[in-house]
Amino acid sequence: MGFEVYPAALYQVLHEFEDRYRLPLYVTENGSAFDLCGYMVWSWIDNFEWTFGYSKRFGVIACDFETGARMTKSSGEWLRRVIDDNSI
Repeated sequence: MGFEVYPAALYQVLHEFEDRYRLPLYVTENGSAFDLCGYMVWSWIDNFEWTFGYSKRFGVIACDFETGARMTKSSGEWLRRVIDDNSI
């Protein structure tokens, strides 16, 4: 998408926040082996992105914007297994 991806930054920021604030953390897009209280997928269903319109699809459910048809993606199946098993 043209944005820099720097995974180490997430790790560093989580450590910094954990050390500084000692509060539960919520990661909305990525995670690591921290004491996280939750994980939120970026989007439940493909949607409109302000920068890219409908061209980027981040949902765990695919949406055909012309017909409205929906289909679970492999990421959605993974999330279903996590929920069913109550573990990763």
